[in-house]
Amino acid sequence: MNARQHLAVLLCLLASAGSTARAQQPPPLEDVRDNTALLKAFVTVNGQVIPNIHADILAREQMGQGASDGPSLRTSIRDTLINQALMAQAARAVGLDRATLAAAQIELATQAALVKMWQQREVSLHPASDEDLQAEYLRQVAGLGTVEYQLRHLLVADEGSARRLIRLIQKGTPMVDLVVAHSTDMGTRTTGGLAGWVPRGQLHASLAQAMDGLQPGAMALKPVRSPAGWHVLKLEASRPLAPPSFDAIRPQVGRVLAERMLDAQLQVLRASAKIE
Repeated sequence: MNARQHLAVLLCLLASAGSTARAQQPPPLEDVRDNTALLKAFVTVNGQVIPNIHADILAREQMGQGASDGPSLRTSIRDTLINQALMAQAARAVGLDRATLAAAQIELATQAALVKMWQQREVSLHPASDEDLQAEYLRQVAGLGTVEYQLRHLLVADEGSARRLIRLIQKGTPMVDLVVAHSTDMGTRTTGGLAGWVPRGQLHASLAQAMDGLQPGAMALKPVRSPAGWHVLKLEASRPLAPPSFDAIRPQVGRVLAERMLDAQLQVLRASAKIE
């Protein structure tokens, strides 16, 4: 994973800490399309009219995830709407819409849709300035540090086990074998404990400090503790970190600021709400 991908991942993680903001989303449909056209039939299934607005909503969601508008997308959306209509009709035919939980599930789905619409509206009403975007970019870049590491690690629950495994490695047991047999980190067990390139600023402080004293190819002589447990660490390689340009990750920076703004707006709502 290169530096640009690392920063993009970091920013996306920050943006997903609360609500799922989408800083680049267009305004609501009613602001950009003719309502009469939106109500016309896109497809009819067993006499049930599926209006254009349903297709447009799905199209906008797909394009927001990177899909390109065109005949292929519209065909896919048409199939999706037909399938959904058929399954919903079948559910009603056997009375599922009258089940005890149906009303609650429908209400929650409606609420989720309103939440998304509220978020889109707030983002459009409170766009981030170029100055704010630049400042956030510089803050994130500074947090990454100037070097990135490629680590191999073995994670266990207690210090005693970690010390015992370090002694085995020092006596010649391959670290890869011990990772497969003992590591509790499922994400790196299949790679023999090898993680991708990680900027120093993304490491827990204890891991970053351990790396500072190692040369490539060397192993930390003592276990290192983090919130995840006790680590047996080896520094495979290090290299200077060249941060991505502002333009390359501007959308991700925008999502971070949008998320922060939405959280602030939500706190205003909570402060004035009567919650019992």
